[in-house]
Amino acid sequence: MVAVAVEALGCSALEKISAQLNADECREIAAALEAAETGRESIQTILIQEKAWAHRTYGFKGVLTGLLTFKQLKAGQQRWLARTTAQQVRTERLLIKLAARAYELEKGESPKNVSDLVPRYLKTARSEPLTQLPPKP
Repeated sequence: MVAVAVEALGCSALEKISAQLNADECREIAAALEAAETGRESIQTILIQEKAWAHRTYGFKGVLTGLLTFKQLKAGQQRWLARTTAQQVRTERLLIKLAARAYELEKGESPKNVSDLVPRYLKTARSEPLTQLPPKP
């Protein structure tokens, strides 16, 4: 949860100043965000690692406790999943917004879709964050 909160603070600050950034700054920040997103462990991997850590740390006693508090643990996990997913979408939107701003500042017009940003502003075409659909060709 701490990582999600820190990431949210960073996104909030970048969102506030994004209109003041020039094309080079937008492109540089977008590249850094894209690199961070590429290196991010999947939610599934994190959950598997958490389960393995809990098993190593608490052993059989932890398994029994987990069975007794299953509903509470599941509810907490669902809250974490919702917050983490929401923050990843927010970060993805910011990444696309910064790349689109750099495109607009340099070309004098808005990109028609996310694919217009590849390869100069983004390394790969990203999913449309609002719909979770792949980018338009």
